[in-house]
Amino acid sequence: MPLSRRVLLSTAAATGAGGLLAPVTAVAAHRPRAAVPRQIPLQGAVNVRDLAEPGGGPLLYHCTSGKDRTGWTSHLLLTVLGVPESTAVGDYLASNTLRAAYDARVREGLRQGGLMQNPELIVPLQEVRTEYLDAALAEVRSGYGGLLRYLTVGLGLELRTLAALRARLVD
Repeated sequence: MPLSRRVLLSTAAATGAGGLLAPVTAVAAHRPRAAVPRQIPLQGAVNVRDLAEPGGGPLLYHCTSGKDRTGWTSHLLLTVLGVPESTAVGDYLASNTLRAAYDARVREGLRQGGLMQNPELIVPLQEVRTEYLDAALAEVRSGYGGLLRYLTVGLGLELRTLAALRARLVD
C-alpha cells in the first residue's frame, strides 16, 4: 500500500553534539531501549492525532538524535498503516546509515579531546538495533498485551482516530 503523497512524514536528526558526553561504561552502552514506549505516550498520541486530522498539513517530528523516540514513532506509524514489518524495520535501521559519518566524527572528537579512552563504547548508544526495537515491542506486549491496546490505552487513541489516520495516509 503506497503512502499518500498528500502528507509528508519527516524526521530530523540532530546535527550538533548538544554538549559534552559523559563517560559511559560498556554495561550502560549496551542497555536496550525498552523504555521508549513508556517515554512517549503523550508525544506519540499528539503526533498520531495531528496526522489523522483532515486537512492538516505536513508534520515534522523529531527527538534529540532523530533515532530513538523518532524511530519508535515512525515504526509505530508505519505499522499502524499496514506497512510490511520488514519495511518498517528497515526504515528504523536506516538511521544507522544516515548518522554514520556524524557519529564517527563525534567519537573521533572524544578521542582527540582526551574525553574518552575508548569512544567505541558509545557506538551502541549512537546506533539503533533490531534488538532495541524488539525490546520496545516486548515492553508493549508485556505492559499492554499488544499494539492495539498500547495505541488505545497507552496512547489514549480512539479507534476512529486510527481509522482516520489510515484513511488520510493510505491510498
